[in-house]
Amino acid sequence: MVSCKICGYETDKTIQQHIKFKHNIPVSEYYDKYPGSSVYSDEYSEYLRKRINERDPSYKKKLSESTKRLYQNKEWVEKHNRALKEKALSYIIRKGQKKIAGHIKKELWIAGKIKI
Repeated sequence: MVSCKICGYETDKTIQQHIKFKHNIPVSEYYDKYPGSSVYSDEYSEYLRKRINERDPSYKKKLSESTKRLYQNKEWVEKHNRALKEKALSYIIRKGQKKIAGHIKKELWIAGKIKI
């Protein structure tokens, strides 16, 4: 079992989502507040370790090679970067962040998402 150091909530796997959604803090902040703590139970950590160690070692090499091929395609890279930027901009809009960096604000204005 693993328990939340903030409220005592217990589970048999992980408290990552609990920390994020119940306490509205990132896991990195939780680790800062509670050094040496874990968000995974010992049993679940062992299960994950075994799964990682049982993977076919050629999997990572195949994935790397296919990723390298993708990044050699300039058209795909541009499309991918545009999609990431649009996703980031829509996230900022959804969250209604008051302070937006100048270059992001310009991008939003150009995209017609905000009025300046």
